[in-house]
Amino acid sequence: MTRFMKLSILGAALALPATSAFATSISIGLATTSTGPVTTVATDGGSGVVNFSQNSSSSTYATFNGYSLSLNATGYPFTMQQGNLMTNAISVSSSSATTGSIYVYITETGLTSPTGQTPFLSSFTENSFGGAGGSVMETTLYSAMNNAYSGSQLGTATFTAIGTSTSTATANLGNGTYSVTEKYAITLNPNASANSTINLSPAATPEPSSLALLGTGLLGVAGVVRRKLVKA
Repeated sequence: MTRFMKLSILGAALALPATSAFATSISIGLATTSTGPVTTVATDGGSGVVNFSQNSSSSTYATFNGYSLSLNATGYPFTMQQGNLMTNAISVSSSSATTGSIYVYITETGLTSPTGQTPFLSSFTENSFGGAGGSVMETTLYSAMNNAYSGSQLGTATFTAIGTSTSTATANLGNGTYSVTEKYAITLNPNASANSTINLSPAATPEPSSLALLGTGLLGVAGVVRRKLVKA
């Protein structure tokens, strides 16, 4: 292999995203009012998967302030894409004789990619209401300051029945570390339940400089191969 060909392949390789040590963290927080305080009840330990649900020694749901909950989320590195946060099944039920509210926050901090102006797609779903029903406001947020459980709104949808909604908004992530949050504001009538989902994902677009470097490397390889074929 010629020196030129080696350099061309090296240039193409450098254009690809590098794999770094995982420094992200997903947390689940709960609050009884819209202004907090938020109590962290579970973290992922760097795996990209977090749960706050059934106790290992019984079949009952985890509880918080009189509510029964089964909460789970997946993010990076499990999803293989930074900024992609999914909460597939947020189940909350109340056995109270009065109407009440609970606020569920799921945050992933320590994200470093993508950067700059990035469009995000928010997909909201209310899968079911049980008993006397209620309402669920689902909201997505981002924080260029890497804050947990707070940030600037990307999208929101409110449900009082089964349904879906999507929205796209652009986040200014800057060039540093950022976070994304999914928030559920759940109000349940007496002896009611709700099952909800939010999926948040950025539009993956390679940086122009990376594309240019990758193209240069591939063109160099093609040129060397062509010259060898002509000589043959």
